[in-house]
Amino acid sequence: MRSLTDALGGERRAWAIVLLASTLAISDADLATVGAVAGELERHLRISDTQVGLLATATALVGALATVPVGSLTDRVPRVPLLTISVLLWAAAMVVSALSLSYEMLLISRMALGVVTATAGPTIASLIGDLFPAAERAKVYGWIQAGELAGGAVGLVAGGAIAGLVSWRASFAMLAVPALALAWGL
Repeated sequence: MRSLTDALGGERRAWAIVLLASTLAISDADLATVGAVAGELERHLRISDTQVGLLATATALVGALATVPVGSLTDRVPRVPLLTISVLLWAAAMVVSALSLSYEMLLISRMALGVVTATAGPTIASLIGDLFPAAERAKVYGWIQAGELAGGAVGLVAGGAIAGLVSWRASFAMLAVPALALAWGL
């Protein structure tokens, strides 16, 4: 029976896939955490369901708007440093989210997060093209997409559990830890 590393094409290729999948996993975990801590946000910040929904919507919409110009930037600058800087900025935005003293501060930090997470899609797509032969890109993307989806699931469960045990702030702050580790690994 082949090991997972062998199935991914060796240690270096497996490491690249893990890093790229982890990037998208953290992004999805962060988005899912907003829903997981919604009740805590409502109580502590005295906000409505609509305002909680706006936090996730603003992150996604700002990210959608930023993706096209970021994609253009990805074509002009070295991709790995761009992704590394972006992940470091994600970590900072996650910490600011955790430290937010008001709904407005949290909303602005979430919008900033949308801008920097917009780097992931175009950069990862481009890196897949750079690092893997055309005949293997769909399989590689499948592994990376699996990581993204798993991140969303883990974000929902872990974010809710951490909020219940500690606080909603800890749920956001804890996401900065794997983001920093990821930036170091890139």
